[in-house]
Amino acid sequence: MIKVRDRQVTEEKILRASLAEFGEFGYSGARVDRIADRADVNKAMIYYYFKNKEVLYERVLKDTTTMIFNRLKEASSASDDPVEILKALLVNYMTTLDSIDRHVIKTLLRELASGGDFFRKVAMPNLIFPMIAIVESLYAEGVRQKKFKPLNPYYSFIQLVGGILFFNMIKLPVEGTNLQDKLYSGDYIESFRGNYFNIVLTGLLEKEV
Repeated sequence: MIKVRDRQVTEEKILRASLAEFGEFGYSGARVDRIADRADVNKAMIYYYFKNKEVLYERVLKDTTTMIFNRLKEASSASDDPVEILKALLVNYMTTLDSIDRHVIKTLLRELASGGDFFRKVAMPNLIFPMIAIVESLYAEGVRQKKFKPLNPYYSFIQLVGGILFFNMIKLPVEGTNLQDKLYSGDYIESFRGNYFNIVLTGLLEKEV
C-alpha cells in the first residue's frame, strides 16, 4: 500500500516531467519512457498512477487550465466596480502567464497547432467557458452602468486576452535576439500593463469614466 504522501510526491514528479515532455514534443511526440526518465521513476509506476498517455495528458491540461482559472476567478471579486474588476482580471492574467512554467505555453501552443481536440475536451470547460461567463456578466454590468461601450463581449474577450497571450508566446522565439532587451528587460510586466491599458481601455470605456 502506497502512503498518501508518497503518492502525492510521485504524482507531482510525474506531472512535472510530463509537462516538460509534452511541452517539447506535444502529445503525439511524447514518450512515456522519456517521462519516466525525467521523473526518475519506473515506467510501470506511471501506468499505475495514470492508465495511459492520454489520461496523463488530460490531467496535465486540466491541472494547468484549472490553476489559471482559479487565479483569475479570485480577481473577479476584487471590487464592486466593473472597471476595476476588469483591470484586476487582466493584471492577474498577465502575471499568471508570465510566472508559469514555459512548458505550459509550449504545451498549449502544440495542442492548438495539432487541432485542439484535447483543448476542446479539457480546456474549454475548465477555463474558456467559465471565463466567458464571468466576462459576459461583468461586461453587461459595465454597459448597464454606462462604464463600458456596448461592444460584442465575445470578440472583446478574445481580443483582450489575445494580446496578453501573444506577448507571452513570442517570449520564446525572441530569447537571444535584439528584441529581448526591448520587450522583456527590467520591470517589463509593469511597462506592458501601462501600455496595454492605455490602448485597450481607451477603446473600451465610455468617455465619461
